[in-house]
Amino acid sequence: MKRISIFLSFFVLFSFTMFAQEYIQDTVYYKNGQISEVGTLHLGQKFGTWQYFSPNGKKMAQVDHYKDMLHGKNIVYFPDGTEKEMYNYWANERHGEFYQNFRNGNPMVKGYYHSNLKDSIWQLFYDDGQLQSEVIYKKGFQIMIKNFYAPDGTQTVIEGNGEMLSFYPNLNKSSEGKVVYGKEDGMWVYYYDTGDEKSEGEFKAGERVGTWTEWWKNGQKKSEITYETGMNIYWAEDGNKEMEGKLVDGKREGVWTYWYPSGQIRSENTYKNDLRHGLQVKYYENGKKQSEMNFVEGLKEGEAHFWLEDGTKDIDGNFKNDLQDGLWTYWRSDGTKGNEGNYIKGKMDGRWTFWYSNGQIWKEVDYDAGKKSGVWNVFFENGQQFREGMFENDYEVGEWKEWYDDGTLAMKGNYDLGVMQDKWETFHENGQKKSLIEYTDGLISGKNYFWFPNGKKQLEETYKLIEVESDDDFSVKNKTTSVLHGSYNTYNIRGNQIISGNYNEGLRDGKFVYRNNNGDIIKVENYKMDKPDGKWQTFYDWGGRDSEVNYKDGMKEGKSTYWNQKGEVIYQAIFHGNRQTEVLIDAETDLPK
Repeated sequence: MKRISIFLSFFVLFSFTMFAQEYIQDTVYYKNGQISEVGTLHLGQKFGTWQYFSPNGKKMAQVDHYKDMLHGKNIVYFPDGTEKEMYNYWANERHGEFYQNFRNGNPMVKGYYHSNLKDSIWQLFYDDGQLQSEVIYKKGFQIMIKNFYAPDGTQTVIEGNGEMLSFYPNLNKSSEGKVVYGKEDGMWVYYYDTGDEKSEGEFKAGERVGTWTEWWKNGQKKSEITYETGMNIYWAEDGNKEMEGKLVDGKREGVWTYWYPSGQIRSENTYKNDLRHGLQVKYYENGKKQSEMNFVEGLKEGEAHFWLEDGTKDIDGNFKNDLQDGLWTYWRSDGTKGNEGNYIKGKMDGRWTFWYSNGQIWKEVDYDAGKKSGVWNVFFENGQQFREGMFENDYEVGEWKEWYDDGTLAMKGNYDLGVMQDKWETFHENGQKKSLIEYTDGLISGKNYFWFPNGKKQLEETYKLIEVESDDDFSVKNKTTSVLHGSYNTYNIRGNQIISGNYNEGLRDGKFVYRNNNGDIIKVENYKMDKPDGKWQTFYDWGGRDSEVNYKDGMKEGKSTYWNQKGEVIYQAIFHGNRQTEVLIDAETDLPK
């Protein structure tokens, strides 16, 4: 959506003092160009009457605001523009007259709110405009059913006494029962709009008593609630029991049992004042226990046990004040320990040990209040050490080492608060040095070397740290990055040089020479700040010339010549600004132009 605002300033001069209050006529649009909402902003807050529209331009609502709050009338419209309902608001609370209409324009409901609660007399109507009932509320509570009228206008409840029979718009019964002194009394029956019975039970002075039964639309029993004992039983639509337990003053109390659709118990929970209190046991659908834990006033407390679906142990531990606390053990599906350690107030703390399935220690690590801390040791499955280092406040610090599974050193280097620093060395499995790389704040810098397992040099390069404009962090304009800078050389396993060249802050600059494995030159390129500039040459493996092309500022410029293996010129042309302007020799017509 897009928004257009018009500023209107009103100035008033009093005793040489000028005051200004700025009002903004604000309009918001849908993507299709239709107005979504329009109204006035005062000091950035909605003020006065705002109108809201649907994407097709139909008015949906008209709402009064004051300092961004709902304040005044809130009118909602049907798509045809007639009023659907109206609320009165005072400082975001429903307060005052309310009405709701049928689509035909006749009233459906009329009443009053006081501080968001129904209050005073409320009237309900049939869709032909005939009064159906008058009910008195006070602070949100129904005080009495004062009057009730049948669809033919016959008054069946007079001043709180009589028979009440209500109907759906399709004229099927909605409910029927007796009203005494404005309260439901005796047996009441409620129906679906299809005419099927929905629920039935007994009232006494407006309060439900005895056993109330409710049914699904398919006739299956849905619930059975006994108000004297508080016992509640609920069934699924297919007739299987879903849950059973006791309510006291509307709150769960004692043991509640829940079932799977198959009829197998899902869980057994103990409640006190609607909070879990006592043992809770959960089951898999195959009947095996899933978990067992204790609660105290809604919080997990004490031992907790978890199992896999086949009945094998999964996790054992303890809770304190709803947080993991004390020793926790995690098991593998084969019954062996996976890892074990302590929690304090829900955070890993102290030494934690992890095992392979063969019982060999995988790693021993330390935590401090949930953060990695102290010595970390990691091992291969054969017991040989794989990695060793220190953590401090969740960051790697100091020297870290890694080994191969035969004990040969594989890597060593230093961290500073989780960032690689200084020289890092790696080694081949035969013990020969593999690489020597220098880091500054986690970025490769300085001279770096790589070697083959036979000790021959593989790569020699130099990196430089430079400042560049950041394109991925809006809070930082510039960032430091690492780029190739200076000489660049690669070699084959026999020690012959393959590539030699030079970089200038990440850009190829100067001559690059490429050789085959025998050390013979096969290509020469010249660059100026990463653009071809100067003579480019290629050679056959036996040393004869293959091509020679001249470049200037990235484009072909001057003479370009190609030779066959006999040393004969087969094509020669003049280029200017990367465009061929003249062909001097064209001995092979199939040569790419």
